[in-house]
Amino acid sequence: MQGHDLLKKLKGDWFFWLPYILVVYLFLHRPMVIAWDGAEYLAQGKYIFSGLGYSSWHRPLVWPLILGFLWKLNIPMPFGMKAAAALLYILIPLITYLKFEDKRKYAGLIIASFPMFFQFSHLPLSHIIATAFILLSFSTDGAISGSFATLAGLSRFTYFVYLPFSLMNSQWKKRLKGAAIILVPYFIWALFFIGDPLFQFHAANDIINQPEFLWFWKQDIFYYLKLLTLSSPFLFLSIFNRKPTSLAFFASAIYFWLLPHKEMRFAIDFFIYGALSLSETKWGVRQIIYSLVICLFFPALYSSPNMFRNVKDGSTVFGMEPTVNAYKDVYFIQWFGPYENFSWDADYCIFSAGGMPCREGYCLQSIEKFNSTCRSWPMVAESESYYIGRNPNYTG
Repeated sequence: MQGHDLLKKLKGDWFFWLPYILVVYLFLHRPMVIAWDGAEYLAQGKYIFSGLGYSSWHRPLVWPLILGFLWKLNIPMPFGMKAAAALLYILIPLITYLKFEDKRKYAGLIIASFPMFFQFSHLPLSHIIATAFILLSFSTDGAISGSFATLAGLSRFTYFVYLPFSLMNSQWKKRLKGAAIILVPYFIWALFFIGDPLFQFHAANDIINQPEFLWFWKQDIFYYLKLLTLSSPFLFLSIFNRKPTSLAFFASAIYFWLLPHKEMRFAIDFFIYGALSLSETKWGVRQIIYSLVICLFFPALYSSPNMFRNVKDGSTVFGMEPTVNAYKDVYFIQWFGPYENFSWDADYCIFSAGGMPCREGYCLQSIEKFNSTCRSWPMVAESESYYIGRNPNYTG
């Protein structure tokens, strides 16, 4: 696109710019929250670059690598994480808008205004960077498209669904080559440094199917159907668009429908393909309007106070909740499972009332033992849900 044509496009398309300005305004006026998952991505990034934080190899590599690199550049966290996520969110609608002239230019805006995507981008999680890569793959051709599709999968494993469907055109050989450029080095790294090229995929599958806690995430069989009916009813019209994006939408939707572990945020993982399909029809703009009306009435997500200000950098923390890793550079010893051994050779302990969901038996007994021991240490901070204790023998 020539500079003059681009300037004319930027000036004239108010049907894009007014909703875009509104969704960005609404997004920036809701504070970001660093909770469990966001802190774990950042902890993994610190671990890769320094050994701080802790290892969580069930998390895909791309988002931790970016966060760890920003942290290594001495960008303060979690500010750097929030800034990177906000920038990605703002850019997502522009990726397709600046590439396409037809209805596909609204694909990024459909996604950004999707209520679930809008809400969970304030956490912020890996779906933000993964979606940016999906849109870059959707907007490019050949090997580079295949590389972007693969990077999306290495940002969030379920986004690998897009790769095989993106190969369903005349450029499939070039796209497959682009995918191999990313995947081959990744598998070699995993084989030599971890010992199993599929180790991360196995670890992620084990986490999402933990039998002890599946009851906590169990929903009725119509959970996602009701969720999409309320938030994105126009998505169902993508059934009339017989293209690879529609196939990816229904294939991934069936997977999450059959998965026992169900969460609201998982809807994002198959919604994006429906959004791509919808952008190829006349119904996409209606979904944008519908979504913006819902987002207007979303309550703000308020971050809990930083309870970790008195925890010393470089210390060792034994805890039930990883959020400390977003605020402090500590060596974190995780206790996320009821059958793991206690490790009290630490400088601090963190008890979290909601850190480990369980109902009965040994699990509850273990949590109570952790709680009582941690509370026997001098208090650093306390709230309704947390207790942070300092080892009486710690002299740091």
